[in-house]
Amino acid sequence: MIPTWLTDSVTPDLDRALHYTLLWGLEALELRMVGRHEERVPFVNEARLRRRLEENEMPVAAIDPGLFMGSVEDRSAWMNELTAFAETLDFCRRIACPRVIASGFASSVERQAEAAEALRRAADLAGPSGVQLIVFHAPDTCAPDTPALASLLGMADHPARRC
Repeated sequence: MIPTWLTDSVTPDLDRALHYTLLWGLEALELRMVGRHEERVPFVNEARLRRRLEENEMPVAAIDPGLFMGSVEDRSAWMNELTAFAETLDFCRRIACPRVIASGFASSVERQAEAAEALRRAADLAGPSGVQLIVFHAPDTCAPDTPALASLLGMADHPARRC
């Protein structure tokens, strides 16, 4: 396990985030927002990000681009996210990030089969690049608890996905 934190939970300012990461003795960052509010990974000032990470010898453990946060019933939305996912994977390659975090969709447990299809497709894209797709669960997703997450991951069986 790598001690890390979601930086924008305290500050979206990269310099402050790096300062606190080093101060607290953490070994890596998890990035979601970097800079202004609308700058969600991978749509950030990448040159500055890479420079500051290199200067501080700080790896990025994972990024959270907001993948699959909407409803699984909105198939066109998650298909669009899959289309744009290649750009996210390229970003991961450029900053040497091994993981992308995906939500378990804002849907009911009954929609897990559809969610599993989307996760399997994303894992198909991530797998060849060596990036792991990390799926999280929360009360408002189609994986509201650990058994539901296990069920979802079982349906989305793929070596590139994790929880």
